[in-house]
Amino acid sequence: MSKDKFKVGDLVFWRDETEDDMGLVIEIGQWDHLTPIRKRVRILWLKSEDGLGNFEEGNRFLYTQQEWERL
Repeated sequence: MSKDKFKVGDLVFWRDETEDDMGLVIEIGQWDHLTPIRKRVRILWLKSEDGLGNFEEGNRFLYTQQEWERL
């Protein structure tokens, strides 16, 4: 049994070479029926004007709150 990295309601953080942001996980699901292993994490961004975003759970720029605090 695997443990999901993110849960609905979690505060998440994004940082790449150009920006950082924080948001709330509002939905977790599969990308499609052909790739059941890949999880889609839907995020409501709090700082950016983008609003919503979909990301793969393994995205290297997407951090949990604990990971963010260790950066």
